[in-house]
Amino acid sequence: PMAKVEEVLVPLYMYHRYQVESTVTAVGGVGYVYATRGDGLTPHWRIPADAQNRALDALMRTLSPSELALPESILALIPPRPPGFGRSRETFPRYTGGAFDALTPAVVAASTTVNSLLTSDRAARMVEQHMLDSSLPSLRDVLGRLIDASFGASANGAYEAEVKHVVEGLVIDRIKWLAENAPMLQVRTASTAVLQRMHTNLMAMNDSPQAATLALDVQRFLQRPATPVTAPNPVSAPPGAPIGDPGLQWMGQPAQDWLGLEPWCTWGVGILDFYR
Repeated sequence: PMAKVEEVLVPLYMYHRYQVESTVTAVGGVGYVYATRGDGLTPHWRIPADAQNRALDALMRTLSPSELALPESILALIPPRPPGFGRSRETFPRYTGGAFDALTPAVVAASTTVNSLLTSDRAARMVEQHMLDSSLPSLRDVLGRLIDASFGASANGAYEAEVKHVVEGLVIDRIKWLAENAPMLQVRTASTAVLQRMHTNLMAMNDSPQAATLALDVQRFLQRPATPVTAPNPVSAPPGAPIGDPGLQWMGQPAQDWLGLEPWCTWGVGILDFYR
């Protein structure tokens, strides 16, 4: 059936996912070796600024509407799936029921880039790396790049315009996720500040229903009910005493003692009862 074209399309359309996952490691990245004392090796180093910026340039190109939109010639080939050929993990999700969805491939591909870039640990490394070396991209720099790549992208035609809206929504949603869930205070602070600025900018776009919807989404997030205040949960200190490795007294004990095992049988107990 022609509907099986989708199974061929998926790996071709998502062919770049592994390059995205590899490239994103440069942003907030750390190079390291398992050095030992006296070997003369540098144990770890921050990825240089030019390499991080080149990685960001490549990642931003994956969010372009012209890169994400499918050709009309491909869309025309994929009908609804016939009985006996249901959807599987090898097909795209869809909002459109039985008909092939022209937008969810863009959702999947753009999410790969945005979600890989904005993880809580990577965002924390961006904060700390910029703190230690101002030439390296900060978290606010990266969030600004994402905002520019999504809201500042050009769209050719109605289809690319809707793809652009998809990417805009994904970027806003992921920043909201960081602002809500990142363990590091500085990450939540930077993400919330970007959302506040975006809310102001979106509210100023009076002629855009998409901007109005996103502005209301951001407003609801910023005005969400406060969660109950709990005691702060700072990073725990490593355990103190006992300092050092455990002693070697266990070497003189029976294996069943230091392994915490019970003997599976005990000779001499119950034998007399057996013969009585």
